[in-house]
Amino acid sequence: MTGALAIPTVRGQSGGTTLDTSAVQQIANIGAGERRKRLVVGIAAFSAGILLAIGLIAVSAPLVWRLPLIFIFYAGALGFFQSRDKT
Repeated sequence: MTGALAIPTVRGQSGGTTLDTSAVQQIANIGAGERRKRLVVGIAAFSAGILLAIGLIAVSAPLVWRLPLIFIFYAGALGFFQSRDKT
């Protein structure tokens, strides 16, 4: 059984060598407008999380009320890093 799980090779002067993935460029799959939109959403979510956290701490809300903030901070980080990595 050959070829099913074969390692890609590049034929050159030295014959077959394994493919060097470090030389492959990363191609953005979203445009500049979509990257900006994700950055804005990321910054807005992170800012909302900060304001809500300050408000909940100021009114001495129990921890169980503050735990869902992790989802807001996650959304902010996701938007920021997706815009930065162009994905």
